Parts: sequence; structure tokens; C-alpha cells
Amino acid sequence: MTINQIIKAGKLVSEVDQIKRISCVNVGFTVNDGREDESQLHVHNLLCSNGTAELSDLFSSLAEELNTKISSVNYLTVVASADTEEELERMGF
Repeated sequence: MTINQIIKAGKLVSEVDQIKRISCVNVGFTVNDGREDESQLHVHNLLCSNGTAELSDLFSSLAEELNTKISSVNYLTVVASADTEEELERMGF
């Protein structure tokens, strides 16, 4: 699936009580050789269309380097969320 398909299907998982301005999202995907892998990305305003587009664009820009396809996403999990990048960093993300 693509990131947009997962979000539209309501399969975005959240491990936080509230999604704030900046979120740290684990993106699970299948590598071209069949192995599963994960990458952690920061995105602004995840629940808005701009945030979804930002997450999708970020993953698309990394797909070749990660040796995957944009349609090989298995899951999305919000693991942290904060009002600022600095706050995310203090949380260890």
C-alpha cells in the first residue's frame, strides 16, 4: 500500500494520546528483496492533507535509497508528537 492508501483506510496507528503539530512516524515497508524494514520520519500537521502529502513526499524521496517502492508500505505508527522539533528531540526522537 502507499502512505495515502493506509491513511485513507484508517490504518494509521497512534501510540500517543494526542497528535500535535510535529509527529514522529514509524513507516514499515518491504524492501525490494522481500525483507521488512522501518524508517522513522518527522512530519508537520500529520492529520491535515498537507501533512499527509509531506509524509508521502518524504518517503517517496527516500524510496530509492531505502531500496523499496512507494507502494510497499506495510504500516504507519505515530510514536511521538509535540508542538516543536526541540520538544521531540528532548523526548528522544
